[in-house]
Amino acid sequence: MDVDAYLRADNLLIDNRTIQHIHAAVDAMQGQDEPHPSTHHGIEEKFSLRKKNPHKNKYDRKKIIPLFVSIFLILVPLLSVSIISFPIRQDQDRITLTFSPEQVHIQDIMTITVDVPVFFNVSSAVATMDGNNSFPMILSETNSTIQTWQTTWEIPPIKNGEYLAVITLIDETNESFILKESWTLLPQEFSENASITNETTIETLAQLHPPGNQTNNETNNPEALERTGSQNQTDAWEITETSLDVLHKQVVVSSDIHYTNITAFSSIDNRPKDTIHLYHLMNDSKKEVDFVGIDLDNDTLVDRIEWTVPHLSEQTYEIVIEI
Repeated sequence: MDVDAYLRADNLLIDNRTIQHIHAAVDAMQGQDEPHPSTHHGIEEKFSLRKKNPHKNKYDRKKIIPLFVSIFLILVPLLSVSIISFPIRQDQDRITLTFSPEQVHIQDIMTITVDVPVFFNVSSAVATMDGNNSFPMILSETNSTIQTWQTTWEIPPIKNGEYLAVITLIDETNESFILKESWTLLPQEFSENASITNETTIETLAQLHPPGNQTNNETNNPEALERTGSQNQTDAWEITETSLDVLHKQVVVSSDIHYTNITAFSSIDNRPKDTIHLYHLMNDSKKEVDFVGIDLDNDTLVDRIEWTVPHLSEQTYEIVIEI
């Protein structure tokens, strides 16, 4: 700006000395508008540093946040399983599910029993036996440690083979868990094939009480494994017994008629109850069966055992006496 020309153009009464002072003031003002070189350089460095750090932090956050999200997604299911599912699975083996009998025919009666510890707080139970038929179970017995849920089921006319039963237990908080167990429906013609092998040494081991108060004559056998060379037979059913060794017998109960829940018993030669074992043989496997030990002479030893035969087609049992 030409300060001299401006001042003189307006014909101001300003002398040369005053004009010089004005020039000095304008130069001073212009000097303040221009930053000092060293100061300007320092500002650039600080601005550059501040501009650089936010990008670095932003890049670090982009890497860290997905890492935390991944850890969270992994931990949540694990914590859920450990807090909710693990206590049930840990104690699941303390629940027992049994079928009596495990192998049945059409129109047989199966008893389904579930024994569950009371701390599961089960309030209801439902059985689904063949994928279609579901029915509730009832609380038949309870004590300080075990609840027993039970129901019976008449086998409907369905295809023979192996089925998977599904038992749903529901606790007081409406949480549920599942038990699964297989059972077998035998072909109908299986019950018509009961036969006696004449080549087997036949012994009297057990007597049956058929339904309707019909009984057959009991054979007295004071020796647990004594050979009698006879068989027990009626028009409806028969029993044969083979001695496998001195303390081991096999019993076959057979019939062409579907009797159910038959009571069988056998004489035992004064043995402690805990040394006697009764097994039901099925499909190359055997399952221990409960029995009642009876002391006939009040000497605390068992003279006879009784057990239930679930149905009569052809059933094989073994009695083993431990020494």
